[in-house]
Amino acid sequence: MILVTAANGRTGRSVVRALARAGHRVRAFDVATDVEQLVDEGAAEALVGDLLDPGDLRRAVEGAQSVVHIGPPMHPREPEMGHGVVTAARRAGVEHIVHVLGHAPPA
Repeated sequence: MILVTAANGRTGRSVVRALARAGHRVRAFDVATDVEQLVDEGAAEALVGDLLDPGDLRRAVEGAQSVVHIGPPMHPREPEMGHGVVTAARRAGVEHIVHVLGHAPPA
């Protein structure tokens, strides 16, 4: 199972679709309740949760072998969110973590 955080955003949706098309089981995780629609687009599971909630993160990483973490760009607590994802993943024995970095808008 591959967990994709912020799965309901533009990048997240693209990652979920690409991984599902490649034959991977994907768990989509996002604070937006319509993340559940990603099951119709190939995700094996969809979870609604908060990147700042340790309990939500524990549920999200449970059983995952890999995590694709897409931090919310420009969010003032983005570093805290990333740290929480890594901590939960390490505790759950996740083998691989990919951190997708956002980019600044064009000047």
